[in-house]
Amino acid sequence: MQYPLKPIDANGKNLAEGDKVLFKKAPEALLSGLPLEDQDNIKTQEGKPLEIIGFDEYGHVEIMFTSADEGTHKRITTIWVDPKELFKV
Repeated sequence: MQYPLKPIDANGKNLAEGDKVLFKKAPEALLSGLPLEDQDNIKTQEGKPLEIIGFDEYGHVEIMFTSADEGTHKRITTIWVDPKELFKV
C-alpha cells in the first residue's frame, strides 16, 4: 500500500471533507484488536451516512459519530478508515 492514500471511495468517486459516506460492513482491519464494546459501537454505524471530518497524513478518512451509551450519556467516537472501504452517499 502506498501512502498517502488517494481520497477515492470503493466506487472510484472522489472524497472530500464534508462528504457523506458509509461502510456496508465495518472493516476487519478497523475492528481488529479493539475491545468488544468498541467493536459493537462501530458496527452500529454500518450502513449509516457519516460525514467526513478530514483526512490524516496517510490519507485515511476521519469520521466522528455520536452514539448512545449507558443511561443518558452520549459517546463520541472518532475512527480513521481506508477510503477504499467507504461508499460516497
